[in-house]
Amino acid sequence: MWAWWTLGIARIRPFCRALSLRHTHTHAHIHTQGLRAEVADRGVGVTLVCPGYVRTSLSLNAVTGSGASYGKMDEATAKGVEPAALAAQVLAAVAHNEDEVLACDAASKAAVFARTLLPGLLSSYMRRRAAKGWKELRK
Repeated sequence: MWAWWTLGIARIRPFCRALSLRHTHTHAHIHTQGLRAEVADRGVGVTLVCPGYVRTSLSLNAVTGSGASYGKMDEATAKGVEPAALAAQVLAAVAHNEDEVLACDAASKAAVFARTLLPGLLSSYMRRRAAKGWKELRK
């Protein structure tokens, strides 16, 4: 038996106004680690899936603060992985009993390793990226 959680890479690579999203992702990550430990002796595996952007119509169907349709594909989503390719990565990870699969771009994968090996560097990068995001929103 195998279970998996899916959560985005936003907990690692920040974008402006996403604090609650990162909080939720971090909680799910911690919960997954605990679940994996608790059910391991019952033959249940748990895989954590951390996708980056997936090329879907999410932003096309989003609404703005006023309730109007956003109606356009944002750049990050347009560059995202195809859903079928993501599904293949997830199935392969589950088939190989992997604890975690990072189905994201190289920069996001590098951030995962930087978080562990160079936390100060990642923290500095996150502050600069968040500041840039706020600056762009104020335009």
